[in-house]
Amino acid sequence: MTWTVYSRNTNPIGERWLNWNGRDWVADAETTAILTWPGFSFLLTPTGPEQVGIGSTESELFAAALHVIPAPGTAGEVPAYPRVPRLPDGAVG
Repeated sequence: MTWTVYSRNTNPIGERWLNWNGRDWVADAETTAILTWPGFSFLLTPTGPEQVGIGSTESELFAAALHVIPAPGTAGEVPAYPRVPRLPDGAVG
């Protein structure tokens, strides 16, 4: 699958985007810097769980791109959002 996440906003620095060609990704300089920062992490949902880094799957990269690119839009055959593990009944997250 090939896909793109892009910003629907325009800012003074320029567009933000990330392209996946089915094997590797390329992005604008600011997005690349954020995604490759050693301490980069984000919550997959407003209450967690936390994803550390861009992950090892295409869907985890997709989630990371949606997180860092403002007002994200998508094009192409986008992967499913990563599965969010369900807590066992009675567990507190």
